[in-house]
Amino acid sequence: MAKSISVYGIGIVIGTLIMLAASGSEKPSEGQKEDEWQSLIVSTDERERIASRKAALEERKETINALLAIVRSPVEIEEEFYGKFTPRNIAIFLLGKLRAKEAVPDLIEFVTPKPGQGTVIDEATPFSPATEALIEIGLPSVPALLGKLQAGQTPLKREQCVKGLVAIKGLSEAEHLIEDRMTDASNTQVKENLKAVIEVLKAGPLRESLESIDSNRHRWWNYY
Repeated sequence: MAKSISVYGIGIVIGTLIMLAASGSEKPSEGQKEDEWQSLIVSTDERERIASRKAALEERKETINALLAIVRSPVEIEEEFYGKFTPRNIAIFLLGKLRAKEAVPDLIEFVTPKPGQGTVIDEATPFSPATEALIEIGLPSVPALLGKLQAGQTPLKREQCVKGLVAIKGLSEAEHLIEDRMTDASNTQVKENLKAVIEVLKAGPLRESLESIDSNRHRWWNYY
């Protein structure tokens, strides 16, 4: 899992990414806007302190939108999929740290490499960068992960979605969720897709990895 970086470091990265995503804009710089809401929050005027909440939330929204613009940008030829310090993966990392649930639909599309991205698997982590971010976001990611699984996926994408679901909900709860979804499904293909997922969950080489993820959840994340 990606290591935490300092608040100062996150600020620098966010500022740089926002400038890249919104170059040419005549809006105030992030530093100016940050100074604005930080000065309001310590104001002696209660109305200004109240206004600081809106200003801070608006800044967060603009930051998320700028990061999403980077995630949505065209894939570069031979772009590193697992590279921690590519613009896209820094944006993905920060969206996870910001618990940006509005980013889930974009992140779910990057749990496995897009055409043109390098496909060398990083054995040091069981998760792709986007899967890690979805796990950081937590429960709001669950419907998207389940949705991908029931739609039928390539083995690699299915593996990442299953791992993400287990990391968030735990192995036993993930099994129950998928079984319930299969029982409730009226579409035959959806039932077959979820049946294949359950088979992967209960046996095979992935089972050991899922058990390890399940047993280490309390060490990795503290947001549930």
